[in-house]
Amino acid sequence: MTDLGDMIEVGPEKREKLIETIRKDADFCRRQMILDYSLLVGIHYKPDTSAPKVETNYDSFFVQPTSRSVAAAMASAEENKPFYRRDMGGMLSVDGEKLYYMGIIDVLTKWNTVKRVEHSVKSVNRRQAAGVSCVHPDPYAERFVEFISERIS
Repeated sequence: MTDLGDMIEVGPEKREKLIETIRKDADFCRRQMILDYSLLVGIHYKPDTSAPKVETNYDSFFVQPTSRSVAAAMASAEENKPFYRRDMGGMLSVDGEKLYYMGIIDVLTKWNTVKRVEHSVKSVNRRQAAGVSCVHPDPYAERFVEFISERIS
């Protein structure tokens, strides 16, 4: 969120679920000794509904459910999606103006001897190990979850 400076505004219930999901993902990365991952957030700004609409007949292209069982099955499939994919494949903001699409990326860097040496050199040069970008996966995961949590409302 440093690129835009925005908050992810999803409300208290989704906030808790989202933080828990991110915590589980970060814990998985930690157990796999992965670091340097990021949260990629795509934001789709919904169009202004006050603008005049162009008349189109999209319904003619799609077959509507003809029975209650089909409609019920479609509704059930939607309910079974993870909470972060229920709104057109994303997660709707509290104000209904934005759709968030997100995922953890850059999960290819493992904590290894090269990373240990990098951490040691940077720690000596900066004399403050906590502020070094290259850290063990345990504090990296904690710092990642804390950083993201502060940007979700």
